[in-house]
Formats: sequence, structure tokens, C-alpha cells
Amino acid sequence: NKAALPGRPEGFVDHVHPLVLLALNTGLRRGELFSLRWSDIDLDGDMLTVRAAAAKSGDSRRVPLNAEALAVLRTWHKEAKSEDEALVFPGAGGERLTNCNKSWASLCKAAKLTNFRLHDLRHNFASRLVQAGVDLNTVRTLLGHSDISMTLRYSHLQPDNLRLAVAKLA
Repeated sequence: NKAALPGRPEGFVDHVHPLVLLALNTGLRRGELFSLRWSDIDLDGDMLTVRAAAAKSGDSRRVPLNAEALAVLRTWHKEAKSEDEALVFPGAGGERLTNCNKSWASLCKAAKLTNFRLHDLRHNFASRLVQAGVDLNTVRTLLGHSDISMTLRYSHLQPDNLRLAVAKLA
């Protein structure tokens, strides 16, 4: 509910908007978003890298960027005018964010959302993939789950899979 910053008529007024859009389109965890550096993003190759140190599993992974994620990052990069090793979503003084609780709470209040966490954007990403027919192992890889059991929580979203599997025998 604040006025737009001067000189940003087509861009973002704060870090929350691009952070939310990137989370929705990549499934990155909060800590992975907060640790993301511009050098981790290949805008020409449509890919970002989650560094092992930032990943919950301790393994690095590459995440493809869809058209919306690319557009968000290109716009945000122009506005940030940051060096390669700078954080994509820096906190005060360029340091790593530790949380975005206040801005998230304000956003949820303005949108009249209750019991909605930033992590729910990750679940939304996974759910949309599963509902689009993406196999669970691919979803597991994109989310950075070390074990498929975590990803299996989304299997109930594919109600036609059994029918389609049996139909292949005909």
C-alpha cells in the first residue's frame, strides 16, 4: 500500500513481487531464493543454478526458467543494476535476507489471505506440474528432493494416471 518508487513505472516497487513470481515459477525454497546470486542465473540459457550450500539436500541443481521467470529476472536485473556476485534479493546493506515476514504478512493481509505461507508457492509449483502431467521423478528433480517419498505427496493430483496406464495395453 505504498506509492511506487520514482523511475519505476513498468517495473517492481519492491523485492516481494519478483520474489513471489520467481517462487511460483521455479519452486525454490525461501533460503534458496535468499541465497540466489546473479551469477547463478543464465538468462541466455534460460537456467538458474541452486548452489549446494543453499540447497536443503546439500546438492546443487539446475532449474530451467520459463517465460514468466525469465521476464521477471530480466526486469529485476535491469532495476537492480547489480554485479554478478550480488544477491538477487538483497537485504539491508546488500546482505542476505534472513526473512521477509513483515512484507509477506502485509501482502497476505492486503490480499485477504489467511494461513498462507511463502512455502505454499513451492507447493503450488509442484501441484501445477503434476496436474500438467509431469512425471513425479521430474518434479522431484526440479524441487531438489533427495527422496521420491517427499514428492509422492503430489501423486493424488494425477487421478487419470492409472486409467491412462492401463489404456496403453490395449
